[in-house]
Amino acid sequence: MPELKRLSDELISQIAAGEVVERPASVLKELIDNSIDAGATQIKVKLKDGGLKLVEVSDNGSGMPKENLLKAFEPHTTSKISNLKDLSDIRTMGFRGEALATILSVAQVEVTSGHDKSAYSIVFSQERTPKKAARNIGTTVSVANLFFNTPARLKFMKTAETEYRKILEVFNSYALAYPKIHFILEKDQKEVFNLPSRNEVNLDKNRVFEVLKKAFVERMIPIKSEGAGIKIIGLIGHPSDSAVKQNEQYVFVNNRPIWDNGISRAIHQGLSRFIPHMFKVPFIIKLFVKADLVDVNVHPRKEEVKFINPFRVYIAIEQAVKQTVEQATQMAYTPPSSFKQSQPTKGYLFDNTEITYTKQNDVKEVRFGKKTSDFNISRSIDFTKHILRAEDTQTFKSEPFKAVYQLFNKYIVIEFESGIWLIDQHAAAERITFERLEKQYQSKKKEIQKLLVPTTIEISDAESSYLKENQQFYEDLGFELKINENVLEIYSIPSFLMVGGVEEVFKSLFDIKDGVTDLKDNYEKKWEIFLLLLPATVVLELVRGFLHLNLSTFIKN
Repeated sequence: MPELKRLSDELISQIAAGEVVERPASVLKELIDNSIDAGATQIKVKLKDGGLKLVEVSDNGSGMPKENLLKAFEPHTTSKISNLKDLSDIRTMGFRGEALATILSVAQVEVTSGHDKSAYSIVFSQERTPKKAARNIGTTVSVANLFFNTPARLKFMKTAETEYRKILEVFNSYALAYPKIHFILEKDQKEVFNLPSRNEVNLDKNRVFEVLKKAFVERMIPIKSEGAGIKIIGLIGHPSDSAVKQNEQYVFVNNRPIWDNGISRAIHQGLSRFIPHMFKVPFIIKLFVKADLVDVNVHPRKEEVKFINPFRVYIAIEQAVKQTVEQATQMAYTPPSSFKQSQPTKGYLFDNTEITYTKQNDVKEVRFGKKTSDFNISRSIDFTKHILRAEDTQTFKSEPFKAVYQLFNKYIVIEFESGIWLIDQHAAAERITFERLEKQYQSKKKEIQKLLVPTTIEISDAESSYLKENQQFYEDLGFELKINENVLEIYSIPSFLMVGGVEEVFKSLFDIKDGVTDLKDNYEKKWEIFLLLLPATVVLELVRGFLHLNLSTFIKN
């Protein structure tokens, strides 16, 4: 048996850093936690190269005296807890006292802090002795060259733009959770966010719009509920803004940004009668419970929590969401048995989809404006991925068909002597479109359609970052793009793309932007993903025109 050896303190810290510090966004999270605990009312973040070269956080909090400046970077040194009992009543963002020490073990760190009437700084890469500095009350921590001494970790980092988008996720979460704090974000010496302090303590809709910069924020439904020791505050996306994928979903427990699948399911369950199956809406939910009823010490990066009674929490959220959306949409619930006893009234939950519900309490007709054609095509994308490259696809027999029928504008039925075929016309149209576009790509022919009026699309900072990183790829396809802060202007498009489908294509791409970016310069893979997304929008008009087609000709083609 090999000899047992005790690891060095340096190696222990670097191993611990692997759990606490995953990427630049992890560093930012820990530093903002410290600023909030210090009572800061202004937090400024500076980034270089997506945080890989620099993550700097400055605040106007209480600062640290000289004697604590060095001690703060020692392992497991904290002022937040002192005994085991304190772990069950944590009211601060940080508490373990390990973050600064682990960051120091894998990066070049400099700290300057002003406290009372004096200020001191330490440059840890030089000497660990506090020196007098000029600074107002507060603290600045600069973390440079993350993972410079652990190349094995550094090689797993993504591009600077991808890491920047991960940082935005963290920054946005804190900006939403703490509207009273003035947040500033500077990227490569350019100010990206300057979010002034708001009067609201818990959630401010103006702040939400400043952060997310999306039109759906105006339609979000405020939610507020309190009872049984649980307080719920938040904003729920309107059912008309539902989609298969949603990136703008935020959960906070006692103002701590976390993610909990149970809370997410409870929200979707509360919305189940208002949106199609598998669709989601954007939401911001803030949950407040007693500190001793939730364990925040269950995840290395404090991204998850554990409730003593999770089902009570989930039921409270589900009921609050259901009642709130019900009132906002004026769609009251009627027991199924009453359908047989009263006169039904016709309405439209989604355009072109007729529903029947019982009129109760003068319920008004409900229109959420989402079309079934959009829904069906979006749902079929996953199916398309499997059929587009299928090698075992059966070829059409030479046997003549007797008749062709169309059902519900969705399916084509072909009758033969030996049986029938049932074809999903959406999937078939996607297959035809995919193969046509793939041939065009392989032939390297670029056919461009100039737009008389440029198409403009509102985009978030993360989406802007993605487009800048992949602009050359889309220009090679035939797009002429101009990115102007949070607006994408499109002046030309590939000839195969309908003008009306441009915005939907880019929205689909934004949903999987990190997957595309991680492919870096692999154009073949990017093109394949692009084609998989295109059929869902390009073939809309083709599908809608099926009723007017000669179906026999379509089948032969």
